[in-house]
Amino acid sequence: MKIFFIAPAKLEYVEITSSIKQAVNFGNESHSVTAFNEVDIFLNSSSATSFEDEIFNCDLIIADVSEENSFVLYEIGIAKANKKGIILIAHKNSFIPLFIVTGYNIHYYNRNRLEETLIEPLKYQLSSKTVNDTAQSIKLKDKEIKTVFISYSTHDKHYKERLLIHINPLQKFGNFAYWTDDKSGAGQIWREEIEKALDKAAIAILLISANFLASDFIVNNELPVLLKSAEKKGTHIITIIVKPCLFEVWEDLNKFQAINPLEKPLSKLTENDSEEYFVKAAKETLSVAKKILPQ
Repeated sequence: MKIFFIAPAKLEYVEITSSIKQAVNFGNESHSVTAFNEVDIFLNSSSATSFEDEIFNCDLIIADVSEENSFVLYEIGIAKANKKGIILIAHKNSFIPLFIVTGYNIHYYNRNRLEETLIEPLKYQLSSKTVNDTAQSIKLKDKEIKTVFISYSTHDKHYKERLLIHINPLQKFGNFAYWTDDKSGAGQIWREEIEKALDKAAIAILLISANFLASDFIVNNELPVLLKSAEKKGTHIITIIVKPCLFEVWEDLNKFQAINPLEKPLSKLTENDSEEYFVKAAKETLSVAKKILPQ
């Protein structure tokens, strides 16, 4: 079995490459792994042909998606086009955009505990299954992937970033991924991606503020779809009051009880108190996800 490993050309991935080789070669000399990264591309004048050939001729792809690296994403695209089995791995604190994970689970590892969190799990997976079984065990039908859609005003981006810190690790517990509009493209493509994410949304987290309520795009495009989905499809709405606003006069919205009281917006709280409400939102997200999303 030939395995092709893709990772960015950075020193922190050298140890990951070694761990992959250790897991792949353990107890099975017929397995081999080829590591490829950006350094190979620049040093090898025929690299454009060679790495595509490597992917075409391999049995399985392992790709580290700990960061949005253009080379890694390009390689994954080639692997998908050639219908190769793909295992995605990432460091436990990584932010993984929806467009990367759609169709796949991600195996999260800890750089301080590679033996336990990466090497041993891969040994087990690769030794107990055939290549096809391995690919099928981590591949999901696109329609099964559901979205935790985060709706927010760009003026409140700081709160969105803190929320992601809390909910991103939850992806390992179920077949879902978060989506925010800063992971999309521009123009018509941007709108189409938002529409697709809204359609897949099983959970929506709204970061409420005066900026949020004043956003024409949110009010005219995102909210109507989410509210209709909540009524017709059972999309679960979680609201967090991030700044003082007229939330109480929006009857369509205030029927969903906020994580924090209206008189205690996050902007008025200490950092620690704000973090506790983010934890509360993350716990509710996980609780709902376990009930309504495929595991």
